[in-house]
Parts: sequence; structure tokens; C-alpha cells
Amino acid sequence: NAVEIIEYTPDGSDGLQKEFGLSFFPKASAAEEIPKHYISKKTFLLGTDKYGRDLLSRMLIGIRISLAIGFYFIDYWSNNGCYCGILWR
Repeated sequence: NAVEIIEYTPDGSDGLQKEFGLSFFPKASAAEEIPKHYISKKTFLLGTDKYGRDLLSRMLIGIRISLAIGFYFIDYWSNNGCYCGILWR
């Protein structure tokens, strides 16, 4: 008993064929049980790009520096504004 997969290629050409024995899937005793134990459905809130990468997580990683700078300056100027308001009241 073995499982044969063909990797997806976006251009429609024949993908790379690989064969895996059931020893690679310890939770399954037969090939029919592999999807039940090893395949899950994933939900992506903003979808995926053409390579299947999650867009929300990529956006959060990309904006983390901008958010850090923004929160720093909000904190800095709000503290300075309170300080100046107390001094020149």
C-alpha cells in the first residue's frame, strides 16, 4: 500500500510524481484513512496570493514597523502634551 501524489504546477504541465508508503502516515492503517487524519480545511480571512500564502499574516508582518513607529510617536507626543499642559496651565 502506497500513496502516489502529483505536485501541482500552475502552468498545467505534468507535476513531479512522488510515492509515499503508509509508514509515512502512522495514524492511518489504510490509504483511505489518510484524508480523514491528515488533510484539513484552512480558512483565510483575506484569501491567498497566487502561491497560496496567507495575505493577512503577510500584511501584519509588513506593517509591524510602521505600527511600532506610529504607536511610539502617539505615546511620545501625548506624554509631552500632558507635560506641557501641566507646566503652562
